Amino acid sequence: FNICRESVLETRILCQRLVDEVFVAGLTAPPPQFAQMARSLLDGTWAMVPFIDHDAFLQFTKHLVGLRGELPNKASATNNAIHKVNLEQTFPLMGDLPVPRVQQNNVSRMYSDAVLALQVFVHEVLLATPIISVLVRFFLNILMWFSIYMAQRLPLLAYVTWGQANVR
Repeated sequence: FNICRESVLETRILCQRLVDEVFVAGLTAPPPQFAQMARSLLDGTWAMVPFIDHDAFLQFTKHLVGLRGELPNKASATNNAIHKVNLEQTFPLMGDLPVPRVQQNNVSRMYSDAVLALQVFVHEVLLATPIISVLVRFFLNILMWFSIYMAQRLPLLAYVTWGQANVR
C-alpha cells in the first residue's frame, strides 16, 4: 500500500487519516494478541538495539499519535539486568523448580521513564532544531548502521539471548 500521493498535502491528509482511524483506534482498544505481539517484536529487536524498552516504546508510540498517559505500572518483558527476578513462584508440574517471574521494580520504572524522556527530547527538541537536527540525524544514522553491522557480523546479544545454535 503506497501512501504517497500527487502532493504533500494529499499525503499528509492520508497520513492523518491513518493515524486517526488505524493507530489511535488500535492503541486505545488493542486486539487481544497485541500485547504479546508487541513484546515479541520488541524483544526480538532488543538483540540489535539493546536500549529498547517495551513500556517506553509503547508509550512513545502513543505520544506520537497524540494519546497521553503514564507508563504502565506492570512488568516489562525485556530481560535485562535492571529487572528484579523473583524466584518464589513454583509450579506443581515442574516439581519444586523455581520459575523466575519478572517484576518491575523502581530501577526498572526509572529506566523506562528515562528512555521515554530521551525519545521525546530527541524527537521534539533536537530533531526540531534546524542546525542541530542535521548532526543528530547523522549520529542516529551511524548508530543504526553500527547496530545493523554488529547484528550481521558479530551478533553477541543474539548469542547471549537465544544461544549460538539458534542465530544465523
